[in-house]
Amino acid sequence: MMDVILRLIDKKAPISFFLGAGFSLGKKNPQTQKREGLGTGEELAQHLISKNNLLKNTDSKNLMNISDEYSFHNDSEFREELQRYLGEGIVQNSHRLMSDVIYDLGEPKDLILSVNVDDLLERAFQEKHRKMLSVAKRSEDIYTGGNKVYLKLHGCVTEIGKAVFTTKDYLTIEENNRLFDKLKTLFAERSIIFIGFGMADIDVLRMLYRVRPQDGFSKPHYWVVPKSKDWSVDRERYYLREFNINHINMTSEDFLQLIYDHLKKKEAKEILISNLNTEGYKAPMTETKIRALIDMVDTLSLDLQGKLFFQCIKMDKGNLSKLLHQNLGSIESSLKCIFEMLDHKPDSIVDISAEDIPVNAYSLDNLKTVLKSKCPNNTPFIAHLLSKLDLQQDEELISFLFSNLSAEQVNHKIASLLLNNEVPALLGLMQNNNSEVLEKLIAYKSERFPFSHDILELLKLRVRQINGGFFDRITAITDKYKGIAEILNKRNDDLKERSNSIWDHTYCDHLNSSNTKFKIPKKFSSISSINANEINSNRVLIGQGFILFNSASKATIYELSQEKQCDLPENQFITISKDKIIICNESLVYIFEPDGSLIQAEVLDDSVAVSPKTFNHSVYFIDVTGKLYIYDLMMNEFVVKEQIEIGMEHVVDFIIYSEHLIVATEKTIIIKVVEEGVRRISLESRIDTLIGGSNDFYIASSQGIGRYDFNATLLSKYNFIAPPSTNIVFIDECKIAFGYQNRVITIVLKEFTAEQYNVVELSSEILDLIVCDGIVTVICANGEVINIDDGQIAKIEIDPINYKQASLSVGSGVLCIASLDKLVVCKISA
Repeated sequence: MMDVILRLIDKKAPISFFLGAGFSLGKKNPQTQKREGLGTGEELAQHLISKNNLLKNTDSKNLMNISDEYSFHNDSEFREELQRYLGEGIVQNSHRLMSDVIYDLGEPKDLILSVNVDDLLERAFQEKHRKMLSVAKRSEDIYTGGNKVYLKLHGCVTEIGKAVFTTKDYLTIEENNRLFDKLKTLFAERSIIFIGFGMADIDVLRMLYRVRPQDGFSKPHYWVVPKSKDWSVDRERYYLREFNINHINMTSEDFLQLIYDHLKKKEAKEILISNLNTEGYKAPMTETKIRALIDMVDTLSLDLQGKLFFQCIKMDKGNLSKLLHQNLGSIESSLKCIFEMLDHKPDSIVDISAEDIPVNAYSLDNLKTVLKSKCPNNTPFIAHLLSKLDLQQDEELISFLFSNLSAEQVNHKIASLLLNNEVPALLGLMQNNNSEVLEKLIAYKSERFPFSHDILELLKLRVRQINGGFFDRITAITDKYKGIAEILNKRNDDLKERSNSIWDHTYCDHLNSSNTKFKIPKKFSSISSINANEINSNRVLIGQGFILFNSASKATIYELSQEKQCDLPENQFITISKDKIIICNESLVYIFEPDGSLIQAEVLDDSVAVSPKTFNHSVYFIDVTGKLYIYDLMMNEFVVKEQIEIGMEHVVDFIIYSEHLIVATEKTIIIKVVEEGVRRISLESRIDTLIGGSNDFYIASSQGIGRYDFNATLLSKYNFIAPPSTNIVFIDECKIAFGYQNRVITIVLKEFTAEQYNVVELSSEILDLIVCDGIVTVICANGEVINIDDGQIAKIEIDPINYKQASLSVGSGVLCIASLDKLVVCKISA
């Protein structure tokens, strides 16, 4: 029955505690046998007799009779003696426990009902919680509702003249219909818990009969009292039948102690959960806290389970992860928890052990349901998990196994699965981006594993594709494998299209010359060099089959298909549009065709401040005074000349969006909106870099980097521990990356929060970064070129050359490395 009470409390169901005289009864001293505190009704009657000589000859011990006699003699003296006696009452442990229960439940209205007139509960509450308990003392508050916590139905010692003791007082109470209407409402809406009443209490029975509805009580009620001479099985059954009252065989103190302990455990649990919710993916928690949360993991929400799993793998102590999965109780719950964590901390995939996840007793259908909802690929722990199962030729699970394999997991068992389940295994391998997995499977070709010619060819083509290579469209293939061939053909077409695409910045320069859909392969078909004299541009530009770069005395256009070059005049800034080359030298602007022929020459009002930007078929210039020029390449004329107020500050950079122009000066960001006004952001630190995002932009200084929207609102900010030693690049969504010495640091700047996403440490200092198809590519001082995909590194097969400085560029099917005296051109296809 106690479990029912605790569930009512946890559900915040409406309850009230109804306190009787026994609740305030003081305990007897075991040595003296004297009661320390308030006594029973008989003991109070004897006390009153001892204080009035006229009552000493009476034989009655009934409190009401003695109260009547004392009141008849002198009501004022009677009330004063009652007040003196009650004022000497001693707070009992039951009062302290009840005061804590009231406090922990949030002091809801009508929580406590009582026929006691002492103030022991109020005193206990004030002593413990340093505040007054809200009490209604037979006043209008009891009948009209109010928000009082404690309803004293028989009055209070502080208003002793209104307290109920005499026959007249009781008759007045019983004639008060408003009071009983209030009680009827409480009994109808709440579960009432009687504490401190004997089961033979005639006054309670009379009240119950009066407030009981004709069809009985719908709410269950409870009577807390230990079995005694007043208790009988028949009486207990009668109370349940007539009043829906359930007996709880317990003392009031033991009962309240259980509730108190339960609330404290609940409070501790809520604090733990709050701590987990706040610190789950940040600060480490103690092992004690983690173990306590594991004990309740099945009651936590999925997002909290993910955070707890992260804490377990980071603690890496005492088999915490294994214990968590055991308590989750099912393979689907374990995988949901893992995937939830990986959504927030993908780098932690390397810390997951499939050995921690119990699998033998679970349904393959449940496992399949979770995997189909997430469709994981290239996730080795999934393959490890599946390899421990008897897949029973389940084609979907076999595909998941092969799509998530790592090279270390390829063995005779895997080769046998491929041989006996060719199509589902190949379908999975088409999603696996690890070429070593396929190469190891190809090496298993033998008498024991007689893979067909078609299978071997499909695997070899997939290896070439993973490494960025092309192949002729597959047409001659056995019908059984046509679906696999179509997947390869489609990806081959997509790769060709990407490799032939030009830089995004040739259409829209807001991506800081760093982002393209080009995919850098692991291995190039050819690598050649172009010698040059003191290349001085930050990076070369590539587009429409041409490479464009600055040297000490000239600009050079290199045509990739013909491997020939032509030189252009000396310049300060150079940029490229979809089909034009734009060169600036102070206030002079030259427009060239890709073959080097001059189309147009223009003169600005003042010298160009920074490199011009291209957007669609227009070129944007800003001069040193802040004047904006827009040149239409189709019409070969300026269509806009407009002054932007920059004060005395120098222009650092600007970026172009379809409806926004963002200009950075030394300490100010100016946001100009098409056909609208100008917004400004003033900063304390000097602006070093302006970086464009998808629908936002980033401002970097030596102190940190901030993410802003077009309303000039700071969305989030990340403070640098040490300033970047390379350029900063935008990856996707709200993710950026930069180099610091030999580390690539990725930061996520969401709305309101910014945090370090991952850190990849390399063997040499990083010189430059670009982003290709969402993958960060870096060039190091030791000449290594490395792809970094979500924390995972893959070295590009290029002979290393030591560099003092170097930059990367991609487009038109080539990767170009520019150093002081050489351009290294790496082609996907010859």
